[in-house]
Amino acid sequence: MKKVLFINAFNIKSGGGRQILSYTLDDFKESDYEVFILISNSLEDVFSKRYECFNFLKLPFFLENNFFRYFLLSIIVPLYVKRTKAIKVLSLGNYPIKTKVRQLTYIHWPYLVYRSNDWTNMSSIGRLKTQFKVFILKHLIKKFETDFIVQSEVMRSRLKKIIGKKKCFVLFPDVGFPNTNNSKNNKNIDREKIIFFYPALFYPHKNHSCIIDVACTLRDKGLNFKFIVTLQDCQFKRSFQAKIKYRKLENYIEDIGIVSSNEIYKNFEKSNFLFMPTHLETFGIPYIEAMSLAKPIITSDKDFSRNICDEAAIYFDVSSTKDISEKIIFAIKNEKELITKSVQRYKKIQKEFNNSNKLKAIIDMY
Repeated sequence: MKKVLFINAFNIKSGGGRQILSYTLDDFKESDYEVFILISNSLEDVFSKRYECFNFLKLPFFLENNFFRYFLLSIIVPLYVKRTKAIKVLSLGNYPIKTKVRQLTYIHWPYLVYRSNDWTNMSSIGRLKTQFKVFILKHLIKKFETDFIVQSEVMRSRLKKIIGKKKCFVLFPDVGFPNTNNSKNNKNIDREKIIFFYPALFYPHKNHSCIIDVACTLRDKGLNFKFIVTLQDCQFKRSFQAKIKYRKLENYIEDIGIVSSNEIYKNFEKSNFLFMPTHLETFGIPYIEAMSLAKPIITSDKDFSRNICDEAAIYFDVSSTKDISEKIIFAIKNEKELITKSVQRYKKIQKEFNNSNKLKAIIDMY
């Protein structure tokens, strides 16, 4: 009789959480577990077709409302666990559930571990909502029986201040584009127009708004360039596009909308740099994707970025348009050297984390 693993993924909708769900299911495709996944209605159709070997469950649509969150975590989801006779629970999407079954909770929400002083570009209402969510999440983490998984040592160090003596495993994401030869020179290095790629959905901490002022500064200095962003349809996207038009930046900023992994790869290929002005990350998957394609990185000077990129990036003060612009110009002048550093860092990461525990191994030994 197969061991039963229950994956609680109803809180995952998009962005990094969706990627984590994909990597998780890939890790259990050929395992000796019978896997049940409680998934959101918005993702059920896509994932159930892609992963036919798993058992997908979904909640009644109205129960996905945040109003029912505590009720779901305390009563409804535990009933699903009991019904499936699971011996282990993996809770994705940051929220643990109330269960006596051994449980690991995957934390990938940066606001939980960073101080409110680090939260930027938020409205007053948005800040209050986030503070309330942090309060609730900290309460659940302390109340419910669970240990934790994070993606980096920086996250583990910060989370340990909240969880105390509970266990916390580091699972370095298995990311990067496969079957790429990142030792080749960047084929775009001598191209006349410099392309900066920022593959990120809009969240306040992603700091897309700084691109407007930076683009104006670079344009005024006579540079021939373009920023490519990947915004979902939202109020920010509409105001962002209005500002582009008002500042006459249509030739310098292009929003290509939400794109597939294959399209992200193609846009990385035609770009010169990864540009990430983010304030908060739990990891930063685009960093590894960029390195796997020998793309130099220009990013905010933060603990999470230095932990992953080390010497393979140019770092700037995210609050200063002047410093961002100066570091971009410096990066352009030193592009060949930065490509070499990106290649070297990716090789080191592959070597350093090649033998690290995969998710299934962590579940097995837990």
